[in-house]
Amino acid sequence: MNGVLTMSFLVGFFKVLAMALPVVTIAGLISPKYLRDPVSGAVPRRRAIIIWGTIGSILSVVVLIALVPKAPSPPTLPQTAALPESTPSASEPIAAAVDLKKGPKDYKSLGITPEVFRMRFNKEMTKVNGDYKLAEFDIDQGEVYDAFDRTLGTGIAIVGTVNKVDGSIRELMVIVGGGDASHTLRSIAFLLAATKAVNPDAPAKENGSTVIEMTRFALANLETPKSIERTVGKLEYTASASHSTGLMFAISSH
Repeated sequence: MNGVLTMSFLVGFFKVLAMALPVVTIAGLISPKYLRDPVSGAVPRRRAIIIWGTIGSILSVVVLIALVPKAPSPPTLPQTAALPESTPSASEPIAAAVDLKKGPKDYKSLGITPEVFRMRFNKEMTKVNGDYKLAEFDIDQGEVYDAFDRTLGTGIAIVGTVNKVDGSIRELMVIVGGGDASHTLRSIAFLLAATKAVNPDAPAKENGSTVIEMTRFALANLETPKSIERTVGKLEYTASASHSTGLMFAISSH
């Protein structure tokens, strides 16, 4: 997937999983029908729910602990890297302030900071549902890239990696949990808000039709997951879905 599924994304994914599994387990114990097998229609027993829910929660926490890197020493930028001469304000895109040719060899950027993305996303979501607004992100420090993640409602999360050289978002992923992946309209609302926030110059009609096409393709292949990739403007979209991971929609630059 063109390097989108980096270590930081895995950390964010298992963090969401570790928080969601206990909630799903409790909901299943209250009403097992919520965990009905979508293929066979079988409803699991409460004993199986508590056993597998507990095991899954413990394993996700163990994997998360194993993935989280140790506290890094102050980062040393490559000799070819150069900080922008001036730091752009949080309310403006940073693309114009960054000379891409002077960045690290593997430099990729969506051209905006997490704060700019948050404000743009909230503006787009307000048009649909004002209840789903993002609070300010907490940026987690990593060895190679920094990262952030945030859950929105039940089973929906946004995970992003951040370039250390300039604080711009490197890659972004929207994850719609397995329980909600079939709610196509709700999923598309979040995806449209996220893609419009990072890709505002792309024609709205092209962006919308591409997101819908990719979402439908991914959800139609839940049984035998297949990824689909499309280029919209200057950015690349990748989508895939399965019963275990739900819908995963990644956004990155060329």
